[in-house]
Amino acid sequence: MTPEKKLEKQVKDYLQSLLPKYPLYYCVNLTGAVMRQTDQGKIETTNPLIGYADMSIIINGRIIFLELKAGYNKQTDAQKIFELKVKRAGAQYYVVYAIDEVKTIVENELRRN
Repeated sequence: MTPEKKLEKQVKDYLQSLLPKYPLYYCVNLTGAVMRQTDQGKIETTNPLIGYADMSIIINGRIIFLELKAGYNKQTDAQKIFELKVKRAGAQYYVVYAIDEVKTIVENELRRN
């Protein structure tokens, strides 16, 4: 399991533990390559949602996007563009490297209610 997948599992386990008590919804970004055949018969691979955050959480009607990173990994240009777009639309967006960061973000949001 990659370090980012390990963090993803920790975040999912944490959020799942909150579900009985708090009104929240979360999902993991499952975007992947979309394959199609061109008119010339070639197979092309595209990803229409490139840059989309790894996870989305809705708490009390507010949406939070999480980009999960490990080690020295940084955002890609596409991820930075996605961040800009969702922040302009009023959403929250965080690049997180540890479960404790996620806990702080979620707990602060839960206290806002």
